[in-house]
Amino acid sequence: EYGGLNTRHSDESTQAIAQGMDLPPPHAIIQFEVAPPEQSAPEQPAVAHPDPEHEPPSFLNRWGGDGGKRPPRATCVEIVSSGVGSFIGIGLLSLVYWLVKECTCTECTKLDVVQVVGSFGASAVLLFGAPAAPFSQPRNLIGGHVIAAIIGMAVHFGIAKPMDDWVLAAPVAVSTSIMVMHLTGTLHPPAGGTALIAIIGSDRVHDLGILWVVSPVLTSALLLLVAAPVSYTHLRAHETPEHLVCRLLLEKKKKKKKNLDFIKLINLKHTL
Repeated sequence: EYGGLNTRHSDESTQAIAQGMDLPPPHAIIQFEVAPPEQSAPEQPAVAHPDPEHEPPSFLNRWGGDGGKRPPRATCVEIVSSGVGSFIGIGLLSLVYWLVKECTCTECTKLDVVQVVGSFGASAVLLFGAPAAPFSQPRNLIGGHVIAAIIGMAVHFGIAKPMDDWVLAAPVAVSTSIMVMHLTGTLHPPAGGTALIAIIGSDRVHDLGILWVVSPVLTSALLLLVAAPVSYTHLRAHETPEHLVCRLLLEKKKKKKKNLDFIKLINLKHTL
């Protein structure tokens, strides 16, 4: 455009000279200048101002449960059912210990308990308190404890007994049990205690050897499974979708029948 304006102005001057006209003074000639494009200032990154209402919880508050989703509170039926189920399960283990002590080992001291393995207390928490968890399934309960007991006994006779100390055997037994449980798909957290008890247990535990794996480890796992169906939470957790639909339909049918009976009773009163 700038070149076009200059060309037009020069043509008009040439024609004026040819016609004998006076040219306008130089200061009257309008000059056009193209202004350089304006450069926008670089955008500054927005600074996020801390919002006290949305600040992440501190380390101590996280221990109290802030910043995460808390599990739903258990119902009264689930609480009572888990307590009754665990009482029956651990009660069966105690009954077996009492029978063995009274019938076969009357001279045994009460402190040297062999037929009750402490790690099954933690198994009862999982089995009756969180029956839907992957670690609470029968495969994990039986397989985890049996694998841990076998590895614990093997490490005792292979490392602890030759060294006459269990300082190295304890971590070897627990870590090996965890890896093997991962490999076989039978991970059960309380089984780590079973492997540790096989290492640091009394001489009576070590005298039983592989028999300790059969009884009390395997028998205790089976006894807990026997008591598991008593738990209401266990039955609900292992309910298949087909059973769930049938149960809901039956409950709906019973409720509908109850409402019809109530309506018939009211109509009967009105007719009388």
